[in-house]
Amino acid sequence: MKANISTASAALALLLSLAHVGAAADKRPNFVLMFVDNVGYGDLGCYGNRQVKTPNIDRFSTEGVRCTDFYVGAPSCSPSRGAVLTALDAAIGRVLRALDELKLRNNTVVIALSDNGAFMRPGEGFKVQSNKPFRGGGVMCCDGGIRVPCMVRWPGRIKPGTVCSEMLSSLDLLPMIVHAAGGEPPVDIVFDGKDATAALTGDAPTPHDQLCWIFRKYSAIRWRNYKLIKSDPKQPWALYDLEKDSGETVDLVNKHPQLAEQIQTRFERWLASIHGERKRGN
Repeated sequence: MKANISTASAALALLLSLAHVGAAADKRPNFVLMFVDNVGYGDLGCYGNRQVKTPNIDRFSTEGVRCTDFYVGAPSCSPSRGAVLTALDAAIGRVLRALDELKLRNNTVVIALSDNGAFMRPGEGFKVQSNKPFRGGGVMCCDGGIRVPCMVRWPGRIKPGTVCSEMLSSLDLLPMIVHAAGGEPPVDIVFDGKDATAALTGDAPTPHDQLCWIFRKYSAIRWRNYKLIKSDPKQPWALYDLEKDSGETVDLVNKHPQLAEQIQTRFERWLASIHGERKRGN
């Protein structure tokens, strides 16, 4: 629990400094970004869990937009921060209350998301965790490992109680924050993320044609509502329609071979681009 307490204390210290700066600052917002460790899509009450109690997170989810198709860049994190879910909820509640007490709520963008799906392999993670309705979990590129809870509260920009079902990524957070703060990303660096503000407010569709992953032996690409994935370079690709089959259970490769080939070509072009000699920002 020491890691959890120190994280909350650091966040509160940051809020105190924001309060001091805010008195003389312009109208550009403050930002609080909270990564929660190994929380599965089905772990939170606001995402359908009826056993685990997360009242602060559930309340927070109604104060902005709750994303249903939000992905992280990889299905694993840095060394585990070892937090307990019912605890990373009390801590989030403390941070949100501090924002109210310091009168920073209306000028602060708060983003809360999981760093990857819950670990569901034998001997890893908590046995009570859930990535439902998705298949797999941490270190896998099935949606259970990379599709995570994400909520954004942005007073004055995002309407409370809304839901965003556009395909978005944690890679979008950096360009979004930079633009909201009045800056521009460097022009000589390629950013895979896009400013997703308009998608979060419901004013535009996803800024992405596709999202791609390579992690360990896994390769995957989501294009529109389709997901092409393989768990080993020596294995064939599998194709799923996530709109009809969010659990990735019915392989459509034999039914739609041309579509699978087209999506595979997109993945190979992406792979060639990241192997090119260019600076990358995220």
